[in-house]
Amino acid sequence: PTLSPGWERVFKSFIKIQKHQRLSESELNRALDRFEQAARALPDAVILLNNSRQIEWCNTKAEEYFQLTLNRDQGVQIDYLLRQPSFRAFMRSPDAEASLNLRLPRTGVDRLVSIQIIPFGDAQALLLARDITEREQLEVTRRDFVANISHELRTPLTVIQGFLETFEDNPADNPELLSRGVKLMSDQSHRMNRLITDL
Repeated sequence: PTLSPGWERVFKSFIKIQKHQRLSESELNRALDRFEQAARALPDAVILLNNSRQIEWCNTKAEEYFQLTLNRDQGVQIDYLLRQPSFRAFMRSPDAEASLNLRLPRTGVDRLVSIQIIPFGDAQALLLARDITEREQLEVTRRDFVANISHELRTPLTVIQGFLETFEDNPADNPELLSRGVKLMSDQSHRMNRLITDL
């Protein structure tokens, strides 16, 4: 059937609007895909929680850190999967500025993560987790190093200080003691110098 010019304009406008809407939906879907790809590529774990603290979405790092599978765990409450008392207490009082360091025993790897809960929208939240295992190991190494080096430096300093006090109390009364003391102080100062050079 032939359309009257008025109806033809209406249908053309309708088709144009429909085409524009399909393009807008397509652009929106592409933007959502790009966002999801970017979120999956993040180096930190990201879990989107609904207002009941159920998992709506998570990225690859979250699956790795928390042993999640989105298809299996979508809709599961996060504190069902992370049952540590400290985590449950943290979830009851989320503060965007606060963080919780939590050891994850389920991963098969001794992993320590720093967790932050960021509220948004209508009582929803983002759970962000960063692996700080290496940072903790470096801190332990640093503490051990400081303890060892302070011990290594304290011994030669004690020897030097002891002889200096002896010489101060008995100036040049015993040339043999003086010679032995100077040699030991020299040895210990060389030892400290080697330690400092090795650092």
